[in-house]
Amino acid sequence: MKALAPLLFVGLLSAGNPHPLFSFHSGFWINLHHFLYEQAFLQKPGRRPRGIPERDSALLAGLSGKDKDDWTAAVAYYAQHFSGKDLLFDTGMVRIKNILEDQDSTAQLHDLFLPAGMASVVNAVAQSYRERFWPAEDAANHRWIDRTSHLVATDGERVAGDLAQLYKTPWPGEPIRVDVTNYASWSGAYTTIDPTRITVSSTDTANQQLAGLEVVFHEASHALIDSIAAAIDEACHRQQKTLPNPSLWHAVLFFTTGEVIRRYHPGYVPYAYKNGLWKRAWPMYVGPLEREWLPYINGETSLDTAVARLVRAV
Repeated sequence: MKALAPLLFVGLLSAGNPHPLFSFHSGFWINLHHFLYEQAFLQKPGRRPRGIPERDSALLAGLSGKDKDDWTAAVAYYAQHFSGKDLLFDTGMVRIKNILEDQDSTAQLHDLFLPAGMASVVNAVAQSYRERFWPAEDAANHRWIDRTSHLVATDGERVAGDLAQLYKTPWPGEPIRVDVTNYASWSGAYTTIDPTRITVSSTDTANQQLAGLEVVFHEASHALIDSIAAAIDEACHRQQKTLPNPSLWHAVLFFTTGEVIRRYHPGYVPYAYKNGLWKRAWPMYVGPLEREWLPYINGETSLDTAVARLVRAV
């Protein structure tokens, strides 16, 4: 299969935003890294990450000879060194991710400050991954990029402007890098900061169609939310309140992005509602958000008033 272009810039250019909003990538090495991480994760009893197709297990089972030995060694290396580490919260994993993203789809993985032995075991399986898995995975990534980039080109400037205004924080001056992979952690997407980079799964069923638009703007909002989190902390201190769950700021982020997308697509069901996140994670927050935060999103009250009422309500 002919290799597909690894990079696509998407976003409308204007005097206020001279740069595209996002740069989408389908990089070979970051995809292989996540593939191996998930395969090692599968070694644990009872684990089944989201979006792992049966095809992968069948193709891996069909390996023989040196290819099989190399894969066994690579998965064992990942199981030993990485399977207990979170892709988002472990600083070492974030550093590895950034290094692999920067190498995109080079012919060989270079050992640039990677953990000892990692480049060797990954390079050993690169050719069989390139032949057996990468054509289908790269094509899936680009299909997702094509659909999502079209939505960003249509709605992105308005959505970015709304979110920046609601969070009282300017949109980043440079495009936010989005690495599209078949597997992207247990959650289907995650964002690392300094620099802000998004990793999103092209195959996760929760990330498809309009939900893909919400996901990339939700993830980008992690770079904008600090002022809201600080306002919540200040309101808690002022009211002498202790939150029932400390991640109210994240619930606000989910709620806000979903409502902004729904503003331009009436009838759209936001991610947290459709996927049962309110019931699983924040049943205590969804009602207060609907009553006290939605008026702020709709321009009916000030930020200070909305935050104070929200903290009081929860």
